[in-house]
Amino acid sequence: MNEDKKLAQVFHYDLYGKRDEKYNFLLSNNLETVQWRELEFEDHNFFFVPKDYGVKVEYDNGFAITDLFITNGPGIISKRDGLAFQETKNGIVEKVKDIYNLSCEEIKRKYDKISWDSRDGKVEFCKKNVMKYGLDDKYFVQCNYRPFDIKWTYYTGESRGFLGWPVQKIMQHFLRGKNVGLVTARQCVGNWQYVMCTKNICDFNLTGKAGRFGSGSVFPLYIYLEANKLFGNEKRKPNLDEIIVNEIAKTVDLKFESEKSGDTDKFAPIDLLDYIYAVLHSPAYREKYKEFLKIDFPRVPFPESAEQFRRLAALGSELRQLHLMEHPALHALQNSIAAYNERGSNTVEKPRWEPAAAATLAPISTSPAETLAPADAAVAANAPSPSGAPLLGRVWINDTQYFDGVPSVAWNFYIGGYQPAQKWLKDRIGRTLEYDDIVHYQRIIKVLAMTNEIMTNIDNND
Repeated sequence: MNEDKKLAQVFHYDLYGKRDEKYNFLLSNNLETVQWRELEFEDHNFFFVPKDYGVKVEYDNGFAITDLFITNGPGIISKRDGLAFQETKNGIVEKVKDIYNLSCEEIKRKYDKISWDSRDGKVEFCKKNVMKYGLDDKYFVQCNYRPFDIKWTYYTGESRGFLGWPVQKIMQHFLRGKNVGLVTARQCVGNWQYVMCTKNICDFNLTGKAGRFGSGSVFPLYIYLEANKLFGNEKRKPNLDEIIVNEIAKTVDLKFESEKSGDTDKFAPIDLLDYIYAVLHSPAYREKYKEFLKIDFPRVPFPESAEQFRRLAALGSELRQLHLMEHPALHALQNSIAAYNERGSNTVEKPRWEPAAAATLAPISTSPAETLAPADAAVAANAPSPSGAPLLGRVWINDTQYFDGVPSVAWNFYIGGYQPAQKWLKDRIGRTLEYDDIVHYQRIIKVLAMTNEIMTNIDNND
């Protein structure tokens, strides 16, 4: 574009209503009589609908997570999920043994449903990678595949191998020592709900569906440095920008420490991650900045005080523990929510949720000591509850078996592009649930119900 040329003027008008009403409006108006609204544009963002740029000034005053977390990048892209991710360790070991022992042509015949034609997913690359590293147990690791769905994979860190894009630069920091990472998306469509956390290596589509906006980038909390060659000890440092951390420390009048000590006059990297996690789960934040969250990585407002920082960090900690399945409330809960009492085949056939007649559920307790017996759970489910409490129902896995007392909010809850309570079961259609599977699903329901309650508390206490 020549420098003397200006952007075109763009006018906008919203027409809502039924079809006949729209036809009548169009018949009785023309380009001159419609009350157009001229759109204002901002550098680099040319929206064709009205935007409130006054809110953007406030939004931009926050810090970008891409500036705070120095090292960040996408999750793993396997190029062959059906082979690369398995439910059990034995399952992935068997697959890798096939790659090791069979010829390339035999591999393609046995795994004929796998696409071997992509640039980074050719069978020759896969075979070469396995032959190079072998069957050493250290290469078989767990991976966060989808929300609350951990699978096993074979990870050597070599690109164009068993995994197409293993993203060694990022994932090594989850394999070399204890860590936690924020997972969120750069872009999305629809409502913004694209945030999760991980303590394992994770798939690119942990938060977003393949081929759509919302796929996740990973922001490790710590970076592991090269081990001391003499003593072999691993050291880590916070993966945080010092300038932003110092500005936060000044704002909240607390000292920063690289490892959490428990000193109330200090804050650690995990406290900052928890603060961010709470903010990104705030319904008010998501609504207020929804248009800007759709087009780039989130920006987070600086905390206003130590009190606000600690309160939000505490709520974020609850959410993080829930989403990592580490929260104390998830222990011994089999009979407190999503009770599973009917005998049968345990085979998942056609999962569905159906409401229980006139049954409502009071807010789910976040107390770690909650251990309702079956009878108590039934009483709680059918007792009078506050207005607006979520509706209870049953999640049927086949014609005779179901999880009882499942809140509708948990069944319909979104994390990223998925509804975990539905997806986890749908991905297991045709499979027989074992005891551990049943307990895990009950925990998923508990996590989602508690997440919804905590999200409400974030705004109520703000």
